[in-house]
Order: sequence, then C-alpha cells, then structure tokens
Amino acid sequence: MVPTVDTPQAEEEVAAPSSSSCHRRRAARQMVALVAALVLLAVVYMVAVSIPPLDNSAAFAVASSLDCHPELHAHRREKTALRDCDTLHNEVEKTDILLGAGKLKRVYVGCMWGEQVAVEEPQPDRVGDPDFASGAKRMETLQDIEGVVPLYGYCEDEGRELIVTKYLSNGPVAYRKWPRSLGFVDWRRTQQLPLDTRVDIAYDIAKIVHDVHHRPEGTRILCDWGVDQFSMDSHYRVYFTDLDHMPMLGEDGLVECSPKRFVDHFGLHPTYAPEQATGYMGITYDSFKMAAMFFEPLFSYRPDHNPLYAEIDELVQWCTQKEPQDRPLPLDIMKALASIKTRLFRVVDTSVEG
Repeated sequence: MVPTVDTPQAEEEVAAPSSSSCHRRRAARQMVALVAALVLLAVVYMVAVSIPPLDNSAAFAVASSLDCHPELHAHRREKTALRDCDTLHNEVEKTDILLGAGKLKRVYVGCMWGEQVAVEEPQPDRVGDPDFASGAKRMETLQDIEGVVPLYGYCEDEGRELIVTKYLSNGPVAYRKWPRSLGFVDWRRTQQLPLDTRVDIAYDIAKIVHDVHHRPEGTRILCDWGVDQFSMDSHYRVYFTDLDHMPMLGEDGLVECSPKRFVDHFGLHPTYAPEQATGYMGITYDSFKMAAMFFEPLFSYRPDHNPLYAEIDELVQWCTQKEPQDRPLPLDIMKALASIKTRLFRVVDTSVEG
C-alpha cells in the first residue's frame, strides 16, 4: 500500500467545505436577526398606535369646564400684554391641569381676567433658556396677525418665566403620540369633522403662513413644522401657537434650517421636503410642509364620494412638487381652497341613489 502524504493542497481541499459551511451559518444568523428586528419594529409600531394621545383630550374637557368667575373681572381686562412679572403672577391663577408638554415648556390651564387662559412655563432643566423668552417676544411682535394666538402677558425674570395666552378649547389640530421621537400622530378627531370644516382649517393654516411671510420687517418661514404648532378654539378656528423658530429669509431668498430626518411621521406621504437635505429653505418650503404634514392626513378620511376630493389631491401634489419653484405660494393655496369651499355645497354626492 502506498502511504498517503499530506500536502498543503490537500489541506485546502479539506478546509474549503468547512469554510463554505461557516459562511452559510453566518448568513442564516444574519437573516434571523433581520427578521427579528422587523418583527420588533412591527410590534413597537402597533403598540404605539394603540396608546392614547400624549396630549389627553380629557384634560381639555376638564379645563373647559373651569369656572373663572368672569362676572368678577369684567372691569379689569387689560388691552395690552402684561410684562411686569409681579403683576402677571398676581393676575394669573394656574391650575394643575396639564394640557401638553415638550422639551422646552409645559402648558397648563389657568384663570386670568375672568377667563380660561393657557399658562406656559419652562421645563425645570430649561429655566433661564433664552429660547423661552424669544418665542414670547416674537409672539408679541406678530399680534397684528389675526391667526396668531392672543398674548395676555409674559415674564422674563429667571426662575419666574411665564407666558399667558388665549385658551384654545379644541387643542392642537392633531395630537402627537408616544413615542414622540417616532413621530406618531393621531388625526382621527380632526379627520372626522365635516368636509367644509376641514377646508376651513386648511385655509386658516395657509392664511397664517401667508401673513407671516408678508411682514414689514421681511419674510419669515417656519423652520420647525409640527402638528402641535396650530390649535383650535371652540369653533375650530385655527391659531398659530408655537413661534419659537421663525428665521428671516436672506437676500438670496433662502434661510438655513437644521436638516431633518427623512420621514417625520408614518403617513401616506413623506413630509420631508427635498431641500431639507441641504439645510437651506425658501418660501415654498412652507407650502410643501403644510400640504404634506396637514392637508394630506386632514383629508384622507373620505366617508362619501365627493368629487372635490380629487381637487384636494391635485392641490397636495402641486404643493409637494420636487422643485421649490414649481410649488404654489400660500396665497395660491388660499385661492384654491376658497374655490373648493364655494363649490362644496353645490356638488351632488354621487353616493346618493337616484
């Protein structure tokens, strides 16, 4: 018998199958990990969707029933916003009813001059933050805009910061839900309003943005769009309530804003404007955001076959064009919505037989 001689080549031939087997096992483990991650993501999504809104609408119901004894204060109503801290703290009576909270501030309901008011104070770790006072100052300079929430007073003294505004009983246009970082938004309450009311809400938002653009000091845009920036009174009239980050356009028609993540919420339409990748926005950036973040979800509930929904879809598509110069200005959006509202009650519902 001829003895077998081990050579390097023979060792490689034996080792090759073993190496291939390792690769297959590694690929299988990676596939299992990927599937597990997808399942976990799906579970997180389903749990988050089932969790009640972060801003509990029950708090607004309790706040709206608060008796501030208007008959005792009819003669004390001021015509201008209070800026003296001692006077403001003496005039306002804050309750422990929390309406909402964010990274910068918390909002409670209170009483002032015989009516319910929204009382804002900084989070404990943001006391003394200049962003808190800057939002109040900007709100004061924009009080001539009909859609900016009325300001009753603010205090800048560190440790006593306070902002007092009109109380809006129907709360934000949509509620953010936990976890906020994933951008889950609850639109069900607003989506189920009559179509004409939803058109009015969209028109109010477009008009507010139009008025913010046309200021004597220059054109401002809304860098940080959020569904809780706009709130509604008892008649569903919309007010702009969060004025923290509204920079002025430069001479080149652009302004630098922080780039945002690709998708702001899990909706049918991505809310990411293409120019956000560069961080430089122009005036039609606001047109894109109001359509993608508000109009698309606001009109997605369609209980009937009203043909005007097709026109709303066309408006959303126009606002969300890839190129900024191809989008309408807020005034164009207002005209389109006004036309839809005018013809709304003239349209025959095709779902009705006969």
